[in-house]
Amino acid sequence: MVAVALAAIAVVTYAKPPKGTRARDYRAGASGPGSYRTGALLFIRAEHNREMQGPIRIYMLASQISISSQVENRIIDTATEHAQRARENLGISWSVSITIYPNEKWAVPETGEGGYTPSADWSQIYLDLTGTKHSVEQVVSERLPTAIYHEMNHLKRWRTVGYGSDLESALVSEGLASVYERTMFPTYCVPWLNYSQQDVDTLLSIIHEHKKGSIPYVHSNWFFGTNPNIPKWLGYTVGHYIVSQALEKNTHLRLIDMMEKSAFEILRASSVEL
Repeated sequence: MVAVALAAIAVVTYAKPPKGTRARDYRAGASGPGSYRTGALLFIRAEHNREMQGPIRIYMLASQISISSQVENRIIDTATEHAQRARENLGISWSVSITIYPNEKWAVPETGEGGYTPSADWSQIYLDLTGTKHSVEQVVSERLPTAIYHEMNHLKRWRTVGYGSDLESALVSEGLASVYERTMFPTYCVPWLNYSQQDVDTLLSIIHEHKKGSIPYVHSNWFFGTNPNIPKWLGYTVGHYIVSQALEKNTHLRLIDMMEKSAFEILRASSVEL
């Protein structure tokens, strides 16, 4: 059984219904190990459906990946610990949900984790727990915390100025999240944050071509390499560089202060020309 580790964070684990049980018979308050929820997230174990008034709810989703109770407990404990830290230093006081889905197809192959935050109240985290490309220990102890920090930074950004719908805004939003996760987890090491000034100059020249109108803005092209003419991870590298430069050139600025500044203000502070 997974316990609620912190009063501010409620933990819920999704499970499948008992064999032979129909969904409409598997409801909150009914006998059996779970309660019914409609939609894609179907079943909650009843023992976790107690303390739901906290500002952060962590949901462990069921998947086809077999996970031991020990690993599941570690995932919940790790997510809870780092979500609490992020909640405190980002000043997240509103109710949010974090769903953790073990599925290697949704995770970034290079790191074993992935995430998506579509709004100010919901972050999705995906983990590769197959152990084929990355050890389960590494994914849980190193990749999960950084994903928590990255996605919760997006929660804060959505709550203030928003993520943005153009390249400049997306670069800054991802840059803020990347700098934050490395600040909170200094040993964090990923390919897109291992760059030289020459690398950045090359990537900026590609963005300049975009500004001329030769390359349309499609998010996946700039951040995931779906366009063969754009290096994979360009958006994350340049975004991290922009925010790092803004902090370096303006020592009075704190990262938390930048969360409420527009992309235009942060770009101007960085002196990076796009």
